[in-house]
Amino acid sequence: MKKRRKTKSTHVTQVGGNVFADLGFEVKEAAALQTESKRRIAEKKRTALTVFEFTLVFTIEDSGASLDEQTERLGECGCTDGLVGLGWAGHIGVQFARKARTIDDARASAIADVMRAIPSARLD
Repeated sequence: MKKRRKTKSTHVTQVGGNVFADLGFEVKEAAALQTESKRRIAEKKRTALTVFEFTLVFTIEDSGASLDEQTERLGECGCTDGLVGLGWAGHIGVQFARKARTIDDARASAIADVMRAIPSARLD
């Protein structure tokens, strides 16, 4: 078994400081690296996706399609992140775990996917 080495930090960059300057980069280069780092972090935060969980219930006309056929069409139209169920005649529910930037984006894309798969679907 490996013995753990004890390490001790010799320097901590202060809040608002520049870690690149603390690492020994020239002042101009450290400032440029810090600016680029902040830009990249902001971009990642802006484009980060979150998983939103929600359930949508639709009224559907009887098309004669089985639950298996409807589920297959839903999957083909992008609803592979949803769990499909029938609660009562003429209705279909889909519980989603959808990645998006906002809950509104997640819901809008899920509704569009369901309506593309089952054109008679109307959101309850």
